[in-house]
Amino acid sequence: MICKHCGVYIPDDAQFCENCCMPVTNNTQKEYVQQSIVPENEEWNKSVADIYRNNKKEPGHKGMILAVILSIVFAAAAVGIFIYTISNYSGNNILTSSAAASPTPDTGAAQTAAAANQNNAIMETYYVANCKQTIPLRSAPSNTATVLKTIPLGAPVSFAETAQDGFAKIVYDGETGYTLQSYLSKTPPVNTQQSYSGNYTGGTSSNNTNTSSKGAVYDPSYSIYHDSYFGFSCYYPSHFEEYNDSDSFVRYSVKAPDGTARLKICAKANSSNLSIANILSNFKSDYPGYVDYENSGNNWCALSTNDSSGYCHYAYFHVDSSIIRGFEFHYDKTYETIYDRYVEDIYDSIAG
Repeated sequence: MICKHCGVYIPDDAQFCENCCMPVTNNTQKEYVQQSIVPENEEWNKSVADIYRNNKKEPGHKGMILAVILSIVFAAAAVGIFIYTISNYSGNNILTSSAAASPTPDTGAAQTAAAANQNNAIMETYYVANCKQTIPLRSAPSNTATVLKTIPLGAPVSFAETAQDGFAKIVYDGETGYTLQSYLSKTPPVNTQQSYSGNYTGGTSSNNTNTSSKGAVYDPSYSIYHDSYFGFSCYYPSHFEEYNDSDSFVRYSVKAPDGTARLKICAKANSSNLSIANILSNFKSDYPGYVDYENSGNNWCALSTNDSSGYCHYAYFHVDSSIIRGFEFHYDKTYETIYDRYVEDIYDSIAG
């Protein structure tokens, strides 16, 4: 048959034209072919049959082209709607993001996402605690790293993450750096001094009072000195008074109110790579006299000497390749049974 609407050859049993999709009927179509188009010529009819066979190989060619074009248009519209929706979600335009523009989206997008997560993360607030006055903010998680600035006791900081070697990554006053995590607390410090009770386990003293002052009385209440530069802590008697010692090895110094005892908390870089034997020898040279006690291990030593003026000099030092730290306790030997208690408590705090 020939469609009377568009003139394309279609099968005799077709209900609709494959080209223009118009409905057809056999009777009408046959009548149309016989009366209007097909002459009574056998040779012409044969030509028409050949043409029909050729057209049948690619039926509806124009319709197929139209369908493909419509499919492309609908697909483009769907992509456009998707991009518009994503680009307006949460105010982020993915077309202008570094992830979309990156020539290597597998790494560029990941880096961009990581940076966004870090910037948008809500960091928890911590407070500087467990120190006497300030702690250092360092450029790297190391006690030898450059100090960027100091942070006062009680100051709030933003905790970013836990770092290596006991350090934490924090943000303070717009500066990002590292400090020992032991100096941070989720609650603000109540005051600038922490108190501890001594754990003396030795015998009692018959001479536990002194008529000159309370300095020679054993009082098991301690404050704690935190050395933020060298990273250690040490007890000192709460009723002792601070004083300035001229020795550069001394980090913090206190004395009994009556002057019968002095405590020196010491630390320095071991730039000369001193050994245990060197340290013991130097202390004996600085405080000569009878050696009352001496003991040592691979990285520590303890020593006590008595001089001719009636003073006892005790020292404990911990030594490694980079730092020497410890304390010296010098006291009037008249009150040895009292001050030995302080020595034991302070030793437990710094050696433990």
